[in-house]
Amino acid sequence: MQQILIFIFKNKRFLLFLLLFAFGLILTVSSRAYHNAQFWHSANWVSGSLHQIQNAIGDYFKLKKDNEQLLQHNAILKAEQLRPNKTEVNLTQLQFSIINGIVIKNSYNLSHNYLTLNVGEKNGVSEDVGVISDQGIVGIVDRVNSKFSRVQSILNRKSKISVQVKNTNHLGIMTWDGVDPHVTLLSDVPSLAKISINDTIITSGNSLAFPKGLIVGVIKAFNLDESQNYYTIQVALINDMTSLNNVYVIRNQDAQEINALNSTDE
Repeated sequence: MQQILIFIFKNKRFLLFLLLFAFGLILTVSSRAYHNAQFWHSANWVSGSLHQIQNAIGDYFKLKKDNEQLLQHNAILKAEQLRPNKTEVNLTQLQFSIINGIVIKNSYNLSHNYLTLNVGEKNGVSEDVGVISDQGIVGIVDRVNSKFSRVQSILNRKSKISVQVKNTNHLGIMTWDGVDPHVTLLSDVPSLAKISINDTIITSGNSLAFPKGLIVGVIKAFNLDESQNYYTIQVALINDMTSLNNVYVIRNQDAQEINALNSTDE
């Protein structure tokens, strides 16, 4: 209390000025119609601006929530596409479960490219699971911690993805030569296969990372190595690997049992 009295005493002239100024402003506004109108006009403008800011903040968080719901809806639709027998969607019964993720880092101009996602072990991500986007395949998770995961991109010279020519069912291995981020190479397709430009390339389903039938790209060019009786094929990717944001980590829920079964042969 003493400190308050000392403050008032030291600033009594300034406080008296503020009091008189406020009193004069009230008299002016209340006695003159023009000033009264201008005052309330200004007050309404300030109030309206504050409400506008408040609504913008509310809309931002609503948009963020709507976006999360949209991603979840997309995940359900993507899970439906991955399901062999398309009946009522129930994620717990699907062979592949879907985890929404966002790309927070992406390289595509190196020899060995990787992506970093904002999901990790606490979200259900583990090593050796596939990653796709709305357009096509992205890569395979090779490292994971509790909050983040690293994906070995299909634009990585170490990547080898099992694919097939959709029209002929002939299998091959897709790799990348480190040149064009929009084009990969397909090898081991035998000369007996009748292929053409723009034939569709899909995942073969021979790995646990990706189900069969995901579109990878189309044949851009090819030539036949007659000495080995195999084609060398260029594949134009359907997925733009230079512009990725929302992705889906797809986890094969039967992977552990399949690996356990195969390990008995070793």
